[in-house]
Amino acid sequence: MSRHWPSLTSNWVASANFFYDINTKSQSNCCAKTDITSGNALYGDLTAVWKVGEWSIGPVGYFEVQTTADTGNCNPAPGVNLCGRYETAAAGGLIGYDFGPVDLQVWVTDSFVGRDTPQGAGGLNVWSRIGFKLWGFEAPPVAPLVSKQ
Repeated sequence: MSRHWPSLTSNWVASANFFYDINTKSQSNCCAKTDITSGNALYGDLTAVWKVGEWSIGPVGYFEVQTTADTGNCNPAPGVNLCGRYETAAAGGLIGYDFGPVDLQVWVTDSFVGRDTPQGAGGLNVWSRIGFKLWGFEAPPVAPLVSKQ
């Protein structure tokens, strides 16, 4: 018995975004005085969106992983650890609408991994994204290969 899975069509958009955050010791005295320097971290988000007309809907997820240790005075008092390596992962869904010049998305996620974070595992988050084109090339008009004389 074989099963035929539907193929991805032009209605589907899948994306993966990653960035790596490199932290260095602050050289200014603008804010809270501390000698703790945060460790480096890897962040990523994944989406698979189905578009119907101006609407979009689909599953989303994200993760955050601290890859290097914090440095400095991490234990200012007995039993207090300010320098844990945090990890977060969450999954959920999004719904969006394309207004033309602006695209609005609303994400709802539930974290299932949460270590050394204020929220911990099991926290519900709701947020939004607004997207718009800053600059880009317009597609040139396509001339027909054969024209009538």
